[in-house]
Amino acid sequence: MKKYILTLMSVVLLSGCQFFNQTEETTETPVEESSSVQVKTEVEHVTVTVEEKDEEADSDAALFNESVMGDSEFPTATVPESVTQSELLSAIEEYYIANFSAEQQAANAPQVTDAALANVLDLINGNEALAQLNVTVDQISMVLNGQTIYVPRVIVPMTYSESTAIAEENDVALFNSAITEVGNRLIMIAYYDEASDQLMPMHLMNLNHSLFYNEPN
Repeated sequence: MKKYILTLMSVVLLSGCQFFNQTEETTETPVEESSSVQVKTEVEHVTVTVEEKDEEADSDAALFNESVMGDSEFPTATVPESVTQSELLSAIEEYYIANFSAEQQAANAPQVTDAALANVLDLINGNEALAQLNVTVDQISMVLNGQTIYVPRVIVPMTYSESTAIAEENDVALFNSAITEVGNRLIMIAYYDEASDQLMPMHLMNLNHSLFYNEPN
């Protein structure tokens, strides 16, 4: 049985150029110089455990029932065989409605322009370590609280463990680069396993809340 964690995050937005990420104890993790925000998070974990399914997962299903906007060489997020998708989506919907303010939900409604997505990629590639990850930036659409929203995806074309050999804690730096360009809206950070042709999202979050977190192996 695999656990997927929905994280309640209380965020204080400050000026500066660092992202402070806290798990059980408050720790300060510097972000690459390209970021223009500083965040201090106090995290309380709420774990949603989904029962293993007897039947095989639908290989054509998308984890968040999302659709990729435009052309992309990468698939939608993979539904793990151990996940009951309906239970996961129900938990995400409930958390989104209860914790994202009307303003935060509205921020996810506009489609991100191609120019903004290109700016995210330029900012990432302007960092020597992150540039070696060879990331792709695109966007997906999905429905939450009865509204179609648009979510930029930052995709690393390797597993998370492989990526950390190139740039440690790169998920934090990638998120900071994206949020700097597109503003405080939901962003997905995902890793693609070419051997299995699976796209595994690690984060679906904004500055205030983590809607989905998949702890990497």
